[in-house]
Amino acid sequence: MGSGLVRGALAVATVAVLAACGSPSEARRVDAGGVSLLVPSDWRAIDAKAALASSSMQELLEENPEWRGQLEALMTPSSPIALLAFSHGEERGSLSVYVYRDVPAETTESFVQRTLAALRRLPGFHLFQRRRPRIAGVRAGELRYVVAYRARSGSVPLHTLQTFVVRGGNEYSVTYSGDPKTFAARRALFRRSIATMRIS
Repeated sequence: MGSGLVRGALAVATVAVLAACGSPSEARRVDAGGVSLLVPSDWRAIDAKAALASSSMQELLEENPEWRGQLEALMTPSSPIALLAFSHGEERGSLSVYVYRDVPAETTESFVQRTLAALRRLPGFHLFQRRRPRIAGVRAGELRYVVAYRARSGSVPLHTLQTFVVRGGNEYSVTYSGDPKTFAARRALFRRSIATMRIS
């Protein structure tokens, strides 16, 4: 599998695991990896630099063994994961921000196409919408889709809004995901967050 497909598959796997983990409120702006965006105030957000410096990371790993792979990847200095955020309680939602540095001759369209190739291999994948909005001063790519995620309680449809930006030789992938109820409740916030995203 090519590096592009691996990147797409990694992003999808991270979102699926986080969204499967356990009330709408206002949002707060979070900065990580050169990206600034809105996150629901009651979601826990972890940025890569904080994770590397955190003495409580082991405690977080012990409390949430289902996130071990993603959290350990976050702690690797070369990891493309800039930010993870996830809901708690009855809500099932997540946010992931990946930043791939110094990607040669990449376009937003090729980034979207590589990710779509990986997504089409997943069970239950269905593309609802594909758009090309302007985000952070450039033409971006946006996909809204659903995939089937196998949770302990059975298969869960995972609704996702994923945005792709290529700027300054870097690729940015921002993915909001959730079960149907969470996604419906948060969809307006997800869209507002992406529309007001900043890249430094």
